[in-house]
Amino acid sequence: RNGLKREFNDRTGKVLSALPYVDGDKEGTEEAYDEDGIKYIRCYHNDKELSELYAPTDVTNKAKQGDSTAQYHLGKYEFECTNYDAAMKWLTQSAEQNHPGALLFLAYAYNDGDGVAQDSKKYLSYLFKAAELGESYAQLEVGYLNLIGEGMPKNLPEAYKWIKKSADQGNAQAHYNLGLMYRNGDGVEKDLNKAKLHLTAAVKGGVKPALAALKELTPQTK
Repeated sequence: RNGLKREFNDRTGKVLSALPYVDGDKEGTEEAYDEDGIKYIRCYHNDKELSELYAPTDVTNKAKQGDSTAQYHLGKYEFECTNYDAAMKWLTQSAEQNHPGALLFLAYAYNDGDGVAQDSKKYLSYLFKAAELGESYAQLEVGYLNLIGEGMPKNLPEAYKWIKKSADQGNAQAHYNLGLMYRNGDGVEKDLNKAKLHLTAAVKGGVKPALAALKELTPQTK
């Protein structure tokens, strides 16, 4: 089966969705409407949904007008749909306006070489800027890089500073790393009670390795 399949509203006759197929698989961009009549688009490849974007016309218009959040969401959608040139255009414009999400997204892209040539300098530049603007996952990663000495000299006090900033925003993985740092005395004075506190927060946040670390620690803190 090839071509465009349309579904219609039985009552109004309006198109509910229009989706292209190639050899029976969903392939390309689906245009559809939710129960409230709001349009959204989804992209597919080999029958797999890659991404979706609500109110695409509104988002695109706002992006063209310079709205950094709209640029970020549009760029993220294009990236996940593997339209990398369009994605980088919008993400870069958003990052130039200091959108933390766009900065972090670009950092990951340049680190992984996903859609762009791998570039460690750009990775670190975007990552640090996102961290400085308060993006908790960027703060965690900057802290972790300082902790292990990757891409920069090992600096445990600096690692603690950034990981704590992330944990203060409720990042469960950061709580896990802080728990281990307090347990081991890495970059901070050893404190098993604080280690237990952070590991407990990590467990509540769904970090699986934190549970084993907490169980090992509990007999020492009773």
